[in-house]
Amino acid sequence: MWGFGILSVVCLGMAFFMFTIAFAYGLGRRRGKREGVDEGLALAAIGLRETALQVGSCPICGYSAKGSRNDSCHSRAGICCD
Repeated sequence: MWGFGILSVVCLGMAFFMFTIAFAYGLGRRRGKREGVDEGLALAAIGLRETALQVGSCPICGYSAKGSRNDSCHSRAGICCD
């Protein structure tokens, strides 16, 4: 009819399949990286808070709440060293 042989149709189908797989892989990888960065940023904040509570001073600026419980100076309205 159009002059396509069975081999041409199979090759075209395989090429389309491979393109679809590669495209889906690329989208999934990009989404995974984005989720990984978001999770890393969240864990970094938790790690800073943990360090501040263990050491008793801010790991960024060295602020220390002497004589009182250290609630991490960065947790109070975003103000450091007040």
